[in-house]
Amino acid sequence: MPAFFRLCLVLYAIALGLPAKAQTLWSPAPGQNWDWQLSAPYDFTRPVDILDIDQQETSAQTVAMLHAQGKHVICYISVGSWENWRPDASAYPEALKGKNYDGWAGEKWVDIRRLDLLGPILKGRFDDCAAKGFDAVEPDNIDGFENDTGFALTADDQLVFNRWLANEAHSRDLSIGLKNDNGQVADLLNDFDWALSEDCDNQNWCTDFEPFIAAGKAVLQAEYTDTGASLAGFCTTAKARGFSGLLKQRDLHDWARFCPQDSPLAASILPTARSTRTGEAVTVFATLINASTTDNANNCTIVAPAGFPATLQFQTTDTATNALTGTPDTPVDIAPGAAQSFLISVTPTADLNKSMDMYVRFDCANTTPAAAYLGTNTLHLSPAAPTGSADIIAIAATTSHDGTVHLPSAPGQHFFTASAINIGQNSLITTRVDDDGAGLPLTITLCQTNAQGTCLSAPSDHVSINLAHNETVFYAVFMTATGDISFDPALHRLTLRFEDSAGTLRGATSIAVRTP
Repeated sequence: MPAFFRLCLVLYAIALGLPAKAQTLWSPAPGQNWDWQLSAPYDFTRPVDILDIDQQETSAQTVAMLHAQGKHVICYISVGSWENWRPDASAYPEALKGKNYDGWAGEKWVDIRRLDLLGPILKGRFDDCAAKGFDAVEPDNIDGFENDTGFALTADDQLVFNRWLANEAHSRDLSIGLKNDNGQVADLLNDFDWALSEDCDNQNWCTDFEPFIAAGKAVLQAEYTDTGASLAGFCTTAKARGFSGLLKQRDLHDWARFCPQDSPLAASILPTARSTRTGEAVTVFATLINASTTDNANNCTIVAPAGFPATLQFQTTDTATNALTGTPDTPVDIAPGAAQSFLISVTPTADLNKSMDMYVRFDCANTTPAAAYLGTNTLHLSPAAPTGSADIIAIAATTSHDGTVHLPSAPGQHFFTASAINIGQNSLITTRVDDDGAGLPLTITLCQTNAQGTCLSAPSDHVSINLAHNETVFYAVFMTATGDISFDPALHRLTLRFEDSAGTLRGATSIAVRTP
């Protein structure tokens, strides 16, 4: 259609008071990072490009807030099932409801062939997505023909239904993703704008979605911890395919681990956990490395993620002495292969009603931001009680003095040591070590030691002690390798955590671990 006639149609629609049809839809781009949160607790401050959240649990104000943070927002709808907790659950006639959805109480499959009954309900949900300002739709349970739904659904029935969904989304200027249904990719590639996969690495069908990438369309890949998945296990292949990888727990709350994006920058924070309250500043040290061998990293800054309820101030320090240099909040250049150390001050601006992880953004004008690794370059902020709480500053040391435990091959053994001081209130503190779900082939024990490194009791899986204000304590952590551990200092780490009697994290530090 000539441009002149397109313009006339738009002007005619405006004259009639009708919404002018958008010329293009927003769709995720291959490689963009994302998060997926469908149940409480939520944390919408993560530094991601895309957030996938529930249609009925999300207000227009929340969508607008996320847009103001620079995020695009996907509207989750279960289109192939009935859920008894939904506000419109009573609109579903019994004729639509099939067998129970295995593993999800209160949920049943629906007869997708009955668009005369199902269509008006789903149109209302799509209308709500559009009215709230969402950018896209994630339609769940669109592979019923491959499941025991209680209906004799065929592949053709599914194709008709899925294309109807795509048309409904597009008519409202919403892009739409093909959720799983990997057996029908060839038939539906032209109808859907992107794809979302669950467990494709674990179930060995990720290659089925590669045509989306070949067509310039994104694939959002989610793997789940209950299958034993880890970032180290699937992120490399996800990246090679061009997929956007994400590790979640099955109930899809705020817990997330993100496959790293490429950047010449690498960053770390120490310590990685503090206790604080509104208006009370806490400080940590940070290091930013420019791993490029040829290019300066110019005008490098450190900022809080958009929407996080805290201010952040940074200042350079002398790498050897940690003494402050420069002036606050002044960008710096980092030469190829060089590092710059900083002092960071973080002040909450609103009440912390729960512990939060601040995904600190390390960025330079001519680079992509440093990849975010929870517990390595993030800061965990725990709310301090009105009468005060423990606030533990901890540091770990390895015999190689490089922040890495170099274990001999299995069944090789090694150790690291740590010291901690409680600058907060007296508290009962339990100290444990874990690999943050990485599933590293290790057995781990620890003990409290004296200043000379002698265990005060037999090593075990935890140590509980009453830690007084300004008291310093020492620990030794012992490891035995039961398999090989590749060198991946961002993901293959052990974290020493200090928790109070309520289980609230009051301090943390970590080291990398590898075998030859």
